[in-house]
Amino acid sequence: MLELIRRPVERELARHGGDVDAAIAALVKKAIPDAMASRSRAKICGGRPSSSARTSTSSAPPRCS
Repeated sequence: MLELIRRPVERELARHGGDVDAAIAALVKKAIPDAMASRSRAKICGGRPSSSARTSTSSAPPRCS
């Protein structure tokens, strides 16, 4: 589970040359879409269904892994 957090944080830090504030801003911008994608993946992969899940803008179906 930690890798789900660590990888994006390290990627954004590298993308922004170690600028923590810029990396945080980029992560915050992606937080809600990423959370909704995770909920959709969980629902499709046998998780508890949710009536509040938004439809994905991605054309690719979520992968169960």
